[in-house]
Amino acid sequence: MMKYTKITLVVVAMLVGQVAGAAEPVVTISGVMAPMTVLKLGARGGEVTALQEQLKGLPGVYPEGLITGYFGTLTEKAVRKLQAQNGLEQVGYVGPKTRELLLKLSKDKITDMGVGDGKVAPQIFDVQPMVTSSTTAYVFWTTNKYTTSDFLYSNSTPLASTTPMKITDSNMSFTHSVNISGLMPNTTYYYMIKINDNRGNPATTTERSFTTLAN
Repeated sequence: MMKYTKITLVVVAMLVGQVAGAAEPVVTISGVMAPMTVLKLGARGGEVTALQEQLKGLPGVYPEGLITGYFGTLTEKAVRKLQAQNGLEQVGYVGPKTRELLLKLSKDKITDMGVGDGKVAPQIFDVQPMVTSSTTAYVFWTTNKYTTSDFLYSNSTPLASTTPMKITDSNMSFTHSVNISGLMPNTTYYYMIKINDNRGNPATTTERSFTTLAN
């Protein structure tokens, strides 16, 4: 039986797709959108985690295989190896050309492994909420295969007993995020993430929470 491994694309910004509109006018969604930043030494966060996951799966590139979310010297060394193997300038950071290469390698691997034949269950990883102001928040997460997503949230718990607000992203992606606005200051919000792969196989996180800043 063929073995399957987790594949995670390197960054949200690499993916091409249309941004779906939110049901509520105060809410915007950015399921396949992120600033086109350069990932380099000292960077932290979900994009770095996703990068390390992908480097780990490439032969001879990242033998240490550490998934830390921090772009340190080992990750820099791995990026240089990847660039050397593929005829790119060995700059040691992830800019547009390296992003394009990583996206191509991911798509090739997905095709080779048959991810999309329904045999790999969808899973949710690296959920990272970030409160950005008294009325806004940002949540990022990754999945082990292409999925759509629903982000459900409310200031009441449990969510199952409420009618939560919902942000739907119908774009198939490995990396997802939502920007939420119109929140109340100094308020705890509860949320869950639901995903579906291209065969309709579902997965759902447990209920989580974040608290907005006071005015």
